[in-house]
Amino acid sequence: MPGSEHTQAAPVRLVIVDDHPGARAGLALLLGDLEDMDLVGLAVDGEDATRLCRRMRPDVVLMDLSMPRLDGVEATRRILSERPQTRVVVVTSGSAGRLAQARAAGAVACVLKHESEEVIIEAVRAAAARGMH
Repeated sequence: MPGSEHTQAAPVRLVIVDDHPGARAGLALLLGDLEDMDLVGLAVDGEDATRLCRRMRPDVVLMDLSMPRLDGVEATRRILSERPQTRVVVVTSGSAGRLAQARAAGAVACVLKHESEEVIIEAVRAAAARGMH
């Protein structure tokens, strides 16, 4: 069949949520240029993330936990209540208790901000792969 010689998966639609401009920019720089990622939005807090995800319909959200107005745990709940097929990966420097709350809210993975770039990239890719099944 014409066009079926090589089928490449669509890039992962990604939203990054972090209230710290440097962290947000660093994650965008790390993930935005990867061939298998399509960075569709950046959000500064949970309220912004909820609105952005409603509009952009990402596959994966990389979510900070500690943010003003609406924290990452509640934002995760809201995003997944509207779009359960989205996968949330928490990236934080937070405590084990907060990570447990994020998992209970529906996050599929948690990585610490001090982890290597490879660990963060692989967490996003693994979350995207979980969403395809």
